[in-house]
Amino acid sequence: MPIAIIVEWYGPYTSLQDFKKEASAWGKGSRTLYMGISNGDAPSTSTINYIGLSTSPSSRFGGHPKMKDPINNTYYLGEIATAGLSGRRTRKTPTDLHIAEGALIYKLQPKLNVSRKSALPEDCVVIYSRFWDRNDGITPMPTPDFFPELIAYNWYTQSWS
Repeated sequence: MPIAIIVEWYGPYTSLQDFKKEASAWGKGSRTLYMGISNGDAPSTSTINYIGLSTSPSSRFGGHPKMKDPINNTYYLGEIATAGLSGRRTRKTPTDLHIAEGALIYKLQPKLNVSRKSALPEDCVVIYSRFWDRNDGITPMPTPDFFPELIAYNWYTQSWS
């Protein structure tokens, strides 16, 4: 089933401790994506090292080896703002969260992600990302240079936009 997903990203968190503290306040049951980033000398040279998902961000990051990797020095938390797909789920993870993580990993090819880098989405997907100030959560921030505002995959033509 085709899907459009809006992700509200919060950050940047410049320490793993600040990131974990914010994640612990999100609580269980939220549909959360997260990223570990290496900041370069200029914003356009920053690279995405890891993208993951969680439905329990309050307890997810205690011993997460990929997020603790020393190449990460900036972090973002993302929350899916659109309604999920209706119907029976075939996996433990909410379908929209699983699809969003997979499409982002395939398209962006983060260094530390091992799986899902070669798995194309199984249907059409559009992911629109908005970024918000980490301090108040309501001030819009420009989309970082290293991240696409819109990712779209057309399953019929097997092409990305």
